[in-house]
Amino acid sequence: MYVDVTDTDADKWGPEAKLTAKNIDGRLFLRMKNGHCAQLQHLEGDWVCGIYSQRPKACHELKRGSPPCLAERELKRLQAHKESKRLLRLNLK
Repeated sequence: MYVDVTDTDADKWGPEAKLTAKNIDGRLFLRMKNGHCAQLQHLEGDWVCGIYSQRPKACHELKRGSPPCLAERELKRLQAHKESKRLLRLNLK
């Protein structure tokens, strides 16, 4: 899954746009990391957006707390839990 970034979005980020967005075949998308947006940060058991005040239009359209938003957050929570368990198993070996 990729999040579209408009030119207006990239302009808001200035020079940071190269770190935040990736050009794929002439289109800009938010960079991905471990299967999710690289701007999502897992803090204290929750996912938060690292660029919330300057998030792209596509993210503005996904209303916080809406059913699709909550479904994505739950999926990310489960993935983070699964990854934590995997890392713990590796450390115990």
